[in-house]
Amino acid sequence: MAVVSMGTLEIAIDIATYLAMSVDGFSPHQSWGLGSLAIPELTPAEVRFEPMGFDYSSGVGYRYLDSETWPTTYDESSGWLCVGDVTASRAFVITTGTALSIEDGVMTAIWLLPEMTR
Repeated sequence: MAVVSMGTLEIAIDIATYLAMSVDGFSPHQSWGLGSLAIPELTPAEVRFEPMGFDYSSGVGYRYLDSETWPTTYDESSGWLCVGDVTASRAFVITTGTALSIEDGVMTAIWLLPEMTR
């Protein structure tokens, strides 16, 4: 496995198939903005992060574009959390409660349905 990092979140990538396997990491609640989200059309799919001009190495992390500045929005009524562009019209579900929005081959948002505990 390799990881593609977006701020403090990471997408686990299978280095043999380039498939996105899961999203993990830390997203402090204090950094979330509250808002009403229009949940995009959610389609189960395999999402591949094919490297451009290099090969993934197991255990290595790779930073994803300008993702350090992606906003995080939480919708209390639906329970969904969006990291990135909240205007996406569709997202691809890679695991239960985890979806990625991709426009023209570029990931624009991560959608998460976190299980809240106190």
